[in-house]
Amino acid sequence: AGYHGLVSDCLNQWLGEHSLVGGDTVIYACGPEAMLARMRDATWWQDESDSFVARTSMAAAQWLEENCGAQDFLLWVDCFDPHEPWDSPPEFVKMYDTTPGYDGRIDPRAFYSEPIPKGMSEAAIRRKKALYAAKVTWMDHWFGKFLEAFEETGLSKNTALLVTADHGTNVGEWGRFGKGHPVHDTEAHV
Repeated sequence: AGYHGLVSDCLNQWLGEHSLVGGDTVIYACGPEAMLARMRDATWWQDESDSFVARTSMAAAQWLEENCGAQDFLLWVDCFDPHEPWDSPPEFVKMYDTTPGYDGRIDPRAFYSEPIPKGMSEAAIRRKKALYAAKVTWMDHWFGKFLEAFEETGLSKNTALLVTADHGTNVGEWGRFGKGHPVHDTEAHV
């Protein structure tokens, strides 16, 4: 019993048999057009609030505000980030890449390269690591907005909050970025 909600930016994962029990609220913070746009060009957003993590966090916070009076509820918030591409606003990237003269903008060619390409420079590897760290910090920033709503609604006084992840990632370990086979601790330990 109780009320259920799902806020997700991963539309494809929740279709059909993976939906929550009938009658529940399912909010897709980003529709398929946004997912396709992101796959074509990760800089598609007009401003930072358009990013997947921002849209998901804001929708989840709004759900809490609208449903905080419910007796029993489950809210499942699912965010695709910090998956690749590791796209974050320049000010977050510059926290981790302090190369003199670097403005924090991301070259789209840096988005994907699971096995580290032969001959990739140490500077390029450091930049990719910085992009991942920036993405995790960007996630923390927006998760903090959700936590503010959790606190402001009073739910933090009597509501369990569980946080988990589906997998970790390689950030240069094992000769790759992202996940791969065989699975190592960097991917399995969350």
